[in-house]
Amino acid sequence: MAKIICPDPHYQGTVCGLTFRNGVATTDNVDKIAFCRAAGYEIVDDLLPEPPPGNASQEVWAAWFIANVPGLDPEQVRAATRDELRALYAAVPEQQ
Repeated sequence: MAKIICPDPHYQGTVCGLTFRNGVATTDNVDKIAFCRAAGYEIVDDLLPEPPPGNASQEVWAAWFIANVPGLDPEQVRAATRDELRALYAAVPEQQ
């Protein structure tokens, strides 16, 4: 998933099928990303994938964090409870 940032930060509308709100849209369509990049839009490619469901096991949450959030100590992640990991996800910088 990529965040597309319009040159006009206040733009509200549609460009190549993407709906922009306050100058921002998201997509995983590589053709739309390429079009916007070529048109001068800023592309942020580092959005996190969707987290596991809230009721997923601690092991699933830990594996998601280890795979998607660099800089965390895998042993500490594995030692955390599921609820601690869910709270940590809420504290991860804005993904949208």
